[in-house]
Amino acid sequence: MLINLIRLPILAIWRLMGWRAAGELPPYDKFVMAAAPHTSNWDYIVMLALAAHYKRRPKTIAKDKLFNWLIIGRFIRWFGGIPVARTHSENIVDQVKKLFDEADKLILVLAPEGTRKKMDHWRSGFYYMAEAANVPIVLGYLDYKNKQAGFGKVLHPSGDIHADMAIIREFYNTHGYGKYPQNASDIRLKDEDVS
Repeated sequence: MLINLIRLPILAIWRLMGWRAAGELPPYDKFVMAAAPHTSNWDYIVMLALAAHYKRRPKTIAKDKLFNWLIIGRFIRWFGGIPVARTHSENIVDQVKKLFDEADKLILVLAPEGTRKKMDHWRSGFYYMAEAANVPIVLGYLDYKNKQAGFGKVLHPSGDIHADMAIIREFYNTHGYGKYPQNASDIRLKDEDVS
């Protein structure tokens, strides 16, 4: 498969640039990986190299309309894109649950910040998708300062999103450093008052 042909060059370039993998690949066939901080388009390239290091092919979700464009749609699908209809946020959670239910193996990478710009909160979709699919959340991180990317804590959603967000916040307060740190979003939910 073509993806195997580009794996070694991706890894070689990644290592020549000084990057290294950190942490153990979690022993699960299915999980949601929260990828943070997300401050640059380069984050996607670094995550692809991390996946190549661990010989995995993670997936991510994208607007279904992007797949209508022949070249762009094929490119996105080839690099692990899964089309979802973004009509209602609850509908996306149901669609992702169905993807997990139908898959034997699935690593779904999501950036809880949802954008490369600084926001005052994270989106909660990553949590509700993992909870609905009954899969763990793996806290993945990028550290541009130390050129390190990897896996950290594994969290099984308890159903108490605020208690779980406190654990997530504690982890990311000491792990990860964005390419543009001034663009990193506040690690809180929209309805949380964290001071």
